[in-house]
Amino acid sequence: MGRRRNKSAPSISLFPFLSILACVIGVLTLLISALALGQIDPSAVEEAEQRFVEQEQRAAQHEALSQGIITANDRITELKRMITEAETAQKQVAAARAELEQLEAERQKMLAKANDKTSANLLAEANRLRVRVAELEPELKETKEKIAELKAELADRRKPPEPAKVMIRPGGSGVGLDPSFVECAYSSVVIYEGDKPQRVRRADLATSDVFIDLLKRVAERPDGTIIFLVRTDGLGTYYTARSIARANYVRNGKLPVVGDGEIDLTLFNAIKKH
Repeated sequence: MGRRRNKSAPSISLFPFLSILACVIGVLTLLISALALGQIDPSAVEEAEQRFVEQEQRAAQHEALSQGIITANDRITELKRMITEAETAQKQVAAARAELEQLEAERQKMLAKANDKTSANLLAEANRLRVRVAELEPELKETKEKIAELKAELADRRKPPEPAKVMIRPGGSGVGLDPSFVECAYSSVVIYEGDKPQRVRRADLATSDVFIDLLKRVAERPDGTIIFLVRTDGLGTYYTARSIARANYVRNGKLPVVGDGEIDLTLFNAIKKH
């Protein structure tokens, strides 16, 4: 068996020597650099900088010249194309001019060949046609009027038939009252009072002077009442008008109206007269 090494034996370290060697190399490098910089001529540095500036300027000039050459080449190509188009157009004009001259020459030849007899025949035919046109003008006018009448009749035939009037008949618990009628449609009401019915928009009922004045007049009559004539699509308008009537303490009722025809209140008006 080998002997164990004595751990307490001294060891040799090279670290101080390497550190000193690195410092010496660094100092020598600095000295060499200082000597090299001291030997450089300042004028040579300025000259080098000037040459660098001149090279940059020449590079910029070269770039500008290259761009100018490209632009000039593009312009030359465009001019060549325009010249080609102009030459083509010139040839077309020359061909058209030659064709026109040829046609004019042919026309002169035809006029030279035409004799007096042919001219007289053509003139007589033109006069005959002129007289015939004058004879046909009244007939043409009558035909146009007849066509207009037939078109109007055709348009009337295509119209849908007018809806039948809706007769409102008195009866039930409303007998003995003094009614005022208000038709409730989808977006408005029509007040049947006075010489001419008046229409009020549903959105304006609460602020409409016409509707509010009607409610006040009906409320002042002992037997006054409002009969709401409710169309098929006027249920929402009826609810709005009824709420306003109740808020003004006005007696009211309703009658459904079937169909889209005009409201006929002839029977109620006859009762009022009696």
